[in-house]
Amino acid sequence: MSDSFLLQPVPNNIHDLPLSEGLPFTSVQGTDNRNQSIRHRDICWLITMWPDGTISRGTGFVIAPRLVVTAAHVVFKSERRWRALSVQVVPNADGATAVHWPLGSYSAREVRLPIEYSRDNDINFDYAAVVMPDYSMINAMPNLQFWTLTEAPTIEYRIPIKVHEHEICMYSYPGDKARGTQWYSPPEKIVMLPNPRFAHKLDTEDGSSGAPLHWHRGDGSFNVIGIHSGTSDNRDYNIGIRITEPIRRQIMGNWNPDA
Repeated sequence: MSDSFLLQPVPNNIHDLPLSEGLPFTSVQGTDNRNQSIRHRDICWLITMWPDGTISRGTGFVIAPRLVVTAAHVVFKSERRWRALSVQVVPNADGATAVHWPLGSYSAREVRLPIEYSRDNDINFDYAAVVMPDYSMINAMPNLQFWTLTEAPTIEYRIPIKVHEHEICMYSYPGDKARGTQWYSPPEKIVMLPNPRFAHKLDTEDGSSGAPLHWHRGDGSFNVIGIHSGTSDNRDYNIGIRITEPIRRQIMGNWNPDA
């Protein structure tokens, strides 16, 4: 089941508003090996405005002409039952101001998310999408190869925790780096894969939430098997929402305005 709500236009002063306080959602795992060797134009910096006039920042990725996927907590504060008022989408940002936004910035029209998250605060459903009002953003990205949501490989969950052979990597906008800059987290093996979430050791920080967890095959494919969601209670590993076939159908079918 799905929930949805409309957004207001992004105010001109959104970047002057104070940052919202909240719980940490991500963490660097050991040595920080993030770098800027690779940047994707369809990875988006998201700036969310909340009812109290504060903002928070996250990551999203373009999955269809008018659909950007992210984490649900980027656009809905479950602890306060707050819906986002506005969401600014900046694809391929490379800095905090418009001069560093080669593809422009855009105001999202609508949020779509699982009702299990908005109603029940079920962290297993921490994924969402923002719908763009028109094709202006995608028209700025000619010949774009969309990310593909791919059902994550089925791996038996065992104790003790097993490190699996599948590697993932990530592109995101972490809050501990220069504001509005995209960073690449090189491949790391999946630590465990209990359905519907899995653990990983990619380096992330607040602002990385909503980033695609890309199945690193080394063949140039764009297969997303998870959406970065948060960190464990003791911050010794990070967590992604596993793409299953029902989640893929919900996003690409029910939520996609061009389906």
